[in-house]
Amino acid sequence: MPIRQLTIGGVIDMSHKKKFVGTRFTPSRVKQAFERTMRDKYLVSRMPIEEWERILKDFNYCCAYCGTKESRNSRLIPDHLIPQSRNGDLVSGNCVPACGRCNDSKSKFDENPTKTWEDFVRHKFPEDAEKRILEIKQKIGMTEYKALPPEARLTQRQLAIAVELKEEFQKLYRKLEEYYNS
Repeated sequence: MPIRQLTIGGVIDMSHKKKFVGTRFTPSRVKQAFERTMRDKYLVSRMPIEEWERILKDFNYCCAYCGTKESRNSRLIPDHLIPQSRNGDLVSGNCVPACGRCNDSKSKFDENPTKTWEDFVRHKFPEDAEKRILEIKQKIGMTEYKALPPEARLTQRQLAIAVELKEEFQKLYRKLEEYYNS
């Protein structure tokens, strides 16, 4: 029997659809949410709109990586040169405008902890990578942003709590994986 979906216009055949819309909270997504929540304690994750507007203007309202101009169909979003997963803050010197396509591509690239944003540019745009890298560095003011580890941002008490939370989470995460995979 075909899968059907009721709509205002009637019933439509949905048998060709293999995926459902929505979010499944798999153990790995729960782990990502936990890690992001832990980082939110010490990362700068909000930027004044005036600062973001200045960055957009500096980049001529174009994607820092591919040069796509911002439009109604292609909005630019802040991209961390050093990603949040490596303690990168949302601040000038670590933030550039990116189109959705480049942001998604770079996010996948960022999963490799040995890769940098410069490596991403070299991989994605080999023909003129060095020129693009130099332009980005010039537009961010050549400020050498350094991501600080949690140890440099938190008090000893906060660090102790963070370590305890991570240990407890690891235990719960193993149980969650066991439950999910059984």
